[in-house]
Amino acid sequence: MLNRTEIRQPGLTVAAFAEVPYSPALLPESSFDASVTDSDEFQLGCKWGFDAYFDTMYDWGESKAELVFVEKHYTWAEIVEFVIQTVLGEDPLGYVTLRDWRAGFGLGWLSALALTNRHEARMGLAMLTTLLVGPTSDRKGAASWLARGGVG
Repeated sequence: MLNRTEIRQPGLTVAAFAEVPYSPALLPESSFDASVTDSDEFQLGCKWGFDAYFDTMYDWGESKAELVFVEKHYTWAEIVEFVIQTVLGEDPLGYVTLRDWRAGFGLGWLSALALTNRHEARMGLAMLTTLLVGPTSDRKGAASWLARGGVG
């Protein structure tokens, strides 16, 4: 079992966490089975997902000589799209993304989101878990249902 750390400091911005190194202690509690969470792919996916959340917020400055941090706030629709693409995204020809990697990457990204937006990160994690743990035949239907906010 991973040790968990909870950060409760309202008012901190995404920029305040941009340089925080990944740690498994930052991961929110998930209901993924130990067969998933104990795998090397899951562990690596968590780190890559956490780092990816912040990496996409760096852009070249005016001088084009240095990277600058440009804070981004994700809408619920963007979070839903991220989760759906993480779970159902197409793999490049000849490559298969393992379920454990997808689970870890999604959890890592959502853990970074949770540093400033815990509520929507938890909703995203519920969707991620439903899509990855639910029966394979129901994944696309579940994604559609969850994208509509669980209505219909």
